Amino acid sequence: IILPGGGVIKGLSGNKTAFTQGFHAHLLFIDESHDIELDVVTESFYPMLANYAGRMILSGVGGEPGSPIEAMEFDYQSIYPWTEYIDYFPRYQKTVDKERRIMLPEEFDAHYNCLPLDISQHQLIHNIQPYEVVTGNRTLVAIDWGQKVDKSIVTLAKTDGDNYFITDWFEPKGGYVDQVDQIGDYLIPILYDAIYSETNGVGQGPTDMLMRKVRGVTPIDINPTSKTNKAKIIHSKAKTGELKYNPNHLLSERFFNDITGLKYKWVGHNISVDHSDFFSSLILLLEEKREVYV
Repeated sequence: IILPGGGVIKGLSGNKTAFTQGFHAHLLFIDESHDIELDVVTESFYPMLANYAGRMILSGVGGEPGSPIEAMEFDYQSIYPWTEYIDYFPRYQKTVDKERRIMLPEEFDAHYNCLPLDISQHQLIHNIQPYEVVTGNRTLVAIDWGQKVDKSIVTLAKTDGDNYFITDWFEPKGGYVDQVDQIGDYLIPILYDAIYSETNGVGQGPTDMLMRKVRGVTPIDINPTSKTNKAKIIHSKAKTGELKYNPNHLLSERFFNDITGLKYKWVGHNISVDHSDFFSSLILLLEEKREVYV
């Protein structure tokens, strides 16, 4: 953009692989600075100001330790949490309330309370309620193939689209060929609507075998971003009572202890969650609910 006085405004990428060196600037404005690596700022952007003794302005939310907004010293720093804007934009409260429901607590603090992102370990699910009555017109099956033999888990749930009721678990035994046969037999009396089978790690082979044996199998590959989004939904639904489990099942106590014992921490834009076959199958159950906002 060329200004009337001859000044030029140029947009540059903050991606580490982008070529951003060799420019000069009087003023450098970096938006969403929490998403940019510190060495990109110090090695590529900061030298642009040397020729004119220019000024750098960074805007963003609380970043990880070591991010530019946390690591660099500023001439001045203005901090405005969300509460500062409510008097001017009352409708903003609705947006904040929705974001609070779908975000993990430390994520909300970073985005709306101007706090550094807490990357220590946190408990993902503090409690999950048993159900008394099951509603829902769809029956879903989720299969997480264990990395070790005898560690696979099949989760059966009913859903009405918003609420999920975990009604049964099944643990196949033996090698994957035997597990596929056992799962096929287990599913014979069940009028299911969909089967979601994990293909990460060892899951591709057993999933292929299962697809040749039973109908309605959807192979699912879980990447870090989708796992983070689904983990946030599980966190929210457990907190609001929209995810409940069968308290009378033989595996119910083990499930409860496993799920409420899960720890996670932030790694970049995604979270790393302790391994749990129960949790992995819950992620698969939410495949139909692709949106993050619940």
